[in-house]
Amino acid sequence: MMTSGMNRYRGDVPLEIDGEVHTLRLTLGALAQIETALGTDDLAGLTARLANPSARDLLVILSALLGGGGHDLPVDTLKSKTFDLKAATATIARAFALALGAGEGADDGERPGKPQFQNTGAAGAGPGSA
Repeated sequence: MMTSGMNRYRGDVPLEIDGEVHTLRLTLGALAQIETALGTDDLAGLTARLANPSARDLLVILSALLGGGGHDLPVDTLKSKTFDLKAATATIARAFALALGAGEGADDGERPGKPQFQNTGAAGAGPGSA
């Protein structure tokens, strides 16, 4: 479900909150905000932390992704909002997948600015390797 103003190439995904559609987008700023709020230093630490997320973790991530999409909804504000938890977690996963190149259109050559690398199968081989 893409709505008006959504851009899948930027990683925009919609989520309905209190009956209004909001844009979620994983930006570098949103990612840094998530890492800081959850006390992780890098993506590996974040991945480990999110293997078993708390409700607060989900609210922190949702707030950061909403900020990336242009909506200012702090965690404390989100606590009083109505949204479908299952839809929210799926939307969070989709925002990460699109931003990290694992979502719709990631491998079809349509995504502007996304470097295309060919996997040679050899460990460590890739662009710039000898």
